[in-house]
Amino acid sequence: MRKIGAIAFVAMFVASTAVSAQQGPPRDSVAAQRRAALEGQLRQRIAAVVKERLQLSDAQAQQLQEAERRFELRRRDLMQREERLRRELRQQLSPGVAADQQRVASLLDQIMAVNRERVTMTEQEQRDLARFLTPVQRARYLGLQGELRDRIEGMRRRGGVRQPRRGTGRPPRP
Repeated sequence: MRKIGAIAFVAMFVASTAVSAQQGPPRDSVAAQRRAALEGQLRQRIAAVVKERLQLSDAQAQQLQEAERRFELRRRDLMQREERLRRELRQQLSPGVAADQQRVASLLDQIMAVNRERVTMTEQEQRDLARFLTPVQRARYLGLQGELRDRIEGMRRRGGVRQPRRGTGRPPRP
C-alpha cells in the first residue's frame, strides 16, 4: 500500500508539473513562489522515495538527481515535438480534409526520427547511470519510470489528469 501511495504521489506531481508547464507561469509572484516552493518540496519527497526504493547512497542519490536534470530537458523537448507532429498528423487525417500525401509521409518520417532519438537518449542515459548505479538499481529505476508513465497515462485516460488543448482553453477529449 505504501508503494502505491508513493507512486500515486509521484504521478500526481509529474502530471501537475506537466500541466502547469503547459499553462505557463502563474500571473502573480505570490502564486509563482507558492508553486515553486511546492514543486521543490515534491521533488525532495520524490528523491527520498526513489532513494529508498533503489537503496541508494547519498552520493548515488545526488548523482541521479544531476543525471535526471541533464536528461529532463531533452525528454521534455522530444515529448513536445512528438505531440506537435502527432497533432498535425491527426489534422491531416481528419474527415473532410484532403490529406497531403507528401506532408503525411514527412510527418511519419519525423515521428520515427523522434522515436529513434528517444531510444538513443535512453541508451545515453543508461550509460550515464551505469557510472554510479548497479545493474539492479538501474533495472529498478527503469521499472519505476515505467510505472509512473503507466499511472499518469491511466489517470489521463480516466480523466484524473487533463491537459488543456492549446488555443482552445478546453481539456482534450477522452
